[in-house]
This record gives sequence, structure tokens and C-alpha cells, in this order.
Amino acid sequence: MRQALPGRGGVSLILVLSLMLTTAVDAAAQHGGNAAAPAKPPKPCNPRKGACPDTATPSVFIVVPAANATVAGNVLVSGTASDNVGVTRVEVQVDDGPFQQAAGTGTWSLTFDSSPYPDGGHSIRARAFDAAGNVSSAAMTSVNIANSPTGNPYVLSITEVRLDRPTLHALGVQVLISGDANRNARIDLRYRRDVDPTWHQGLPLMRVMPETITETVPQQFAGSIFDLDPANTYEIELHATDDDGAVNETRLLVGTTRAVPPSDPASPHTVAVSNASALRAALTAAQAGDVILLAPGTYSGTFFLAASGTADRPVVIRGASNGTSLLDGVNCSSCNVLEASGSYVHVENLTIANAFRGLRFTGVNATRNVARRLTIRNVVHGTASTTGQTDFYVCDNTIDGRLQWPWVFGANPTSHWDDRGIEVTGDGHVVCHNSIRGFGDPVVNKKRLARSWDIYGNDIADAWDGVELDEGEGNVRLFHNRFTNVMAPVSIQPMFGGPGYAVRNVAFNVPDEQVKLKSLGGVEEPSGVLIYHNTFVSPERALNLLSTITQHNFEFANNLFVGPDALWDSRAVDWRAGINAGLFDYNGYYPNGAFMFGTVADVDRLFASFAQAQAGGVETHGVLLSSSIFQAGFAGPADEEFRHSPPDFTLSLGSNAVDRGVRLPGINDGFSGAAPDLGALEVGCPVPLYGPRPLGQEATTSRINCAGGGGAR
Repeated sequence: MRQALPGRGGVSLILVLSLMLTTAVDAAAQHGGNAAAPAKPPKPCNPRKGACPDTATPSVFIVVPAANATVAGNVLVSGTASDNVGVTRVEVQVDDGPFQQAAGTGTWSLTFDSSPYPDGGHSIRARAFDAAGNVSSAAMTSVNIANSPTGNPYVLSITEVRLDRPTLHALGVQVLISGDANRNARIDLRYRRDVDPTWHQGLPLMRVMPETITETVPQQFAGSIFDLDPANTYEIELHATDDDGAVNETRLLVGTTRAVPPSDPASPHTVAVSNASALRAALTAAQAGDVILLAPGTYSGTFFLAASGTADRPVVIRGASNGTSLLDGVNCSSCNVLEASGSYVHVENLTIANAFRGLRFTGVNATRNVARRLTIRNVVHGTASTTGQTDFYVCDNTIDGRLQWPWVFGANPTSHWDDRGIEVTGDGHVVCHNSIRGFGDPVVNKKRLARSWDIYGNDIADAWDGVELDEGEGNVRLFHNRFTNVMAPVSIQPMFGGPGYAVRNVAFNVPDEQVKLKSLGGVEEPSGVLIYHNTFVSPERALNLLSTITQHNFEFANNLFVGPDALWDSRAVDWRAGINAGLFDYNGYYPNGAFMFGTVADVDRLFASFAQAQAGGVETHGVLLSSSIFQAGFAGPADEEFRHSPPDFTLSLGSNAVDRGVRLPGINDGFSGAAPDLGALEVGCPVPLYGPRPLGQEATTSRINCAGGGGAR
């Protein structure tokens, strides 16, 4: 059972569906009537006249583990399979989870981690395939998983506490556990700066559901602390409770946030250059602590840096302060204008233009590289990365691609889906306060199972996806971004356990899906997402998702979903996915219409109006918005193909979105009035700064918890 919204009791809904199977007998045949003549059988296959189709099904057997065996930890499943022609693959399923491909065919094996599964009885199935697509009947065995040290599968036991890689304004926590098979345990969190006597409450940790994903992640609680200051140390208190075993346990840990990267190395060595030849020579000879300073002017061609700096002595490549140092790719069709293969490399104040790609960090496992205050224009891709990289800082840049709205409605928009503004690969990255326009994927992390990376303060426009959190594992955070003319601002396709956060983002002119909570290939389904305090204003529907996969373990709360005054069809909300442990509540919607809130236990939650949805037990604390939502008086735009400018999302003081939210510790408990407001902007809080910040303000970003204690200023 998933945890309910803070401050709410859990609600269980049991749907009992009775299916009656009847065997129909042809009444006409029984009573001598005119029965239809049976169809002619197909002609038999003659192997002398050509190959006959393979219609024989394979067979498969599970040898290990034995039936009803007691297992723990990593469990080996192995067996045999055969076919008249040949087995091409064997797949294994645990309970109702996804099938996973085993190693081998005639003799096959697969090892799975049993720790994500509650102690007790579980089923294992195997199936075999041949080249013709024939599938065997499933072989099945049962096992008893016993990982809990207490012997009671319902009692929570903490096995390890971890801190994720720190970022500038957030810290992420994982608490690995066993037990708690009935999912009624809870871990609360509070924190304080180590020099501050006052504790601040954070969100309770999310109970991850590893059994719902195709990847192997530990059984755990996890979550993030927001609004922290860079280069500060914080004490974190975790309080675990579980009534099943009278668990009442406190764990303390200490985490330190990252500092803003330094502007200059310790003891810098300045190397001034004024032409392309001198720049190439300086890059070739570069050492830790060098500041390669480019004079104003144009530097044509491509450039490469192999050297690395150190934490206190980075290698810095810096253009003139007014941005007049131009690296010109001369419209190359496949080049990177600037490549850097080392670590601790800072690229600053340059204009990079007229190329396939502007900047690429090419070093495998490179760390702590910086791209800031760059202008990158007329490129297919802005920045790129490679595998294993960590803790990059890509902030306060202006990156413009070649795509002009409404390119997404053109003849072949799919050919530009992968035009990327900022690409990172790995954990711990910070992508902040950039202006990014004209790309298919403005921000993307290409690491599968990425953890602890932040995307905030960005101004993103004229794109297909906005930010891809795709394939993240947990403590992935998207907050205080602005999206304008973006088909799908928030892409989560999928999340592997979570939590993934989308908090206090605003979006205007969203023609497609506001939150793309979807799968990869219809198999790898999303699990573990928290969607809080966002404002989406759309031209077709208030909320839309046309995928029929199943979504797991998520919450949508305190959001605004605003459609046009006149809907394109009857549905204001058309959310078609299956839902497992997912919750919509305390959200605001406009206008009225039909509301589809997914499918639960094979039953469509489709209602003719918002009132009927509430009567049906969905959005019981939500609100149907009146037409005067924002001070500027707008709703969803009538013309989605027009290139709109971003509006002011400040709520009207008379809006019924004011004081309608649920309290979320560490997210909105600094609210004014009777309750938190719905949407991204709390009344009375300053409008966030989107895009590049003024010089000298790199340690500053907008609070999530606007009036809350502690945190970034």
C-alpha cells in the first residue's frame, strides 16, 4: 500500500469483479434448425512443395529453485527448454512483474534480487520462444522469500542509510530496508544547518516499489531536501515508525552541499590569446591553473583541450566579458566547435556558433566541468557529454537551436526529436538558469538509472519535450522552470523507482502531454513520481496522456491544469493509463467537461463532469476553477501554432485556486492564508527568475518553500 498525502489518512478501495463464463450451445443444432455449415479445413502443408510453417510450440522447465524452496538475497532461477527447430529466448517473471530475458536457451538461467519483494510466498514463471514466434506454455514454481531478520515480513528493518551525490541546493537520502511487506511503515525527515538550532520539517520519504520496475533497485525509502544553501553542512534526522513491530527508530546523518564552482583558480596563470593559432597552441600546452583569456574577435575552426585541472586549480577557457569572443564553426556539418576531454575544465563567456554542435565534454568519467555564461547559436546540438561523467555545472547560458515554432506541426518533426540543447550523462549534474530555444530535447540526461541531478530556473521554449527525466532512478529534481510553446514539458519515460520530482514549474501553450509519465517500448513502466505545485496552461485539454501502459506509485497534488475556454472535444482531462498506487487530489481544473482519470483494476474512471468525478471518489479535495484564475485573465490559448510569449502566472486574488492546497512539509509550509495555493506561484511570493541570472548571483535561486525557514535565498 502506498503512503497517502501528508496529513491524510490512507484510503483502500477494493474492486471485486465477478466474471461468469458460459458455454454457448448452438440452439439451432439442438432443435433441428438451420445450423451454419462448418468452415472448410485448411489444405494440409506439403513439404515437397516448399517449407511448411513452424507451428510447434517450445517447452520449458524450471529446475532451480525447487518448488516451495526458501530463498533470500540473489536468487538463481535456471532450467531447460527445447523446440523442434530451436529456442531463441527464455523469459522469466516474478509474480506479476515484467518478464526478463534469461541467459542461454537450451539451458538457461537468470538471477534476481529478492530484497525488493516482501517476505512470504511468491511465484516464478518461465516461457520459451522460437524463431517463428511460437510461445511455450508457462512453467511455474513457488518460493518462500525470507529476507527479514525478524522473521516477520511486516516489520520494518533498516539495513543501510545512504546520501546521494550532493548538489548546490538539495540533498538526497536513501534508506535501504527489509520487511514492511504491507507498506504501512513511515520515515519522517527533518533537517537543520549545523550551526542553526532550529529544525525544519521535510517531506516524508517515499516508499519505493522496486517490484514494479524492470531494473533491480533495493527495497527502500528515498527522498530529497530542497532549498539548501551551497557549501553548507546540514544535519538530517530520520524517524522510522512501524506499528507492526512497535518500530520507533531515529537515525542521524550529515551532508554538505556543493559550492558554486570558483571563478578563478588558486594562483591563476593567465595566457592571453588573440587568434585561432594562438588559441590552439594555448590549449595544447594547457596545465592546471591556466586561464586562457580570449581577446574580442572571431576564432574560426574547431578546437580541442586534453588537459585536466584540479578542484582548486581548474583549467579556464574564458572569452571577453561582453561576449565578443566568437568560436565560429563555419557551418561545419558534423563537428564539435570546442571539445574538452579532461576534468575540472571551465568554459565561460564565449559565443560558440555555426556548427553541428557547439561544446562537447568528451572525457569518459570526467568530473566537475563547467559551462557558464556562454552564448551558443545556430547549432543542431548545444552541448554534449559522454559516459560516466559526474557533477557538471551548466548554468546561465543562452542556447538557441535552429528550430522555429511551430516546427512541431511541420511535415517531419520526428527528424528533430533528438536535437539537443543541453545533454549530460551521469549523476550529480546541475543544469540551471539557462535560456534554451529551438530544440527537440532542450535538456536530457543520457545515463540510465541516473541519480541526484537538478534542473531549475531554466527558460525553455519552442520545443517538443521540455526536460527529459527519462530512465532516472531516484532523487531527480525538476523545479522552478518555465516552458513556453512546448509539446510535452515534463517527460518521465520512465522513472525507475524514484522519487522523481516536478515541483513549481510553469508551462504555457502545451499542445500535447503536460506530464509524459510513460514507458519505454510499452514494457518499462514508470514508478515513483511526485508532481507538486505546477501550472500548465494548454490549448486543447487541461490534462492529457494517451498512453495505455500502467503507471505506479505516484502523486499529483496542488497543481493547476488549465485548458481553453472552449475544449476541442468533450474531455477536459483525458488520462488513459492504467493506475497502480497512483493519486490525483487537491488539484485545480478548467474548464468543466468529461474527466478521464485512468483505469484502475480494468475499470475506466470516466466521468461526465468534475462533480461526477468527485462523487466517484476521484479528486475529492480538488476544485473546478472559475474563469478568473490569473491576474492577467488568460486561459489556454486558442491558437497553438502561434509563437506565444510567456505570460505572468500570478494568481488572481479572487481565484478559487487560492487557499485550496494540501500542506506538504518542506515544499509549501511557509504558505500565507488558510492553506497553500494551487499552482506554481503562491500569492505574495516573488515571481521566480527564469533564465540567466545577473553576475554575482550564482549562489541564488528561487525558493520552493517561498516563506519557509532555512534554504536558498
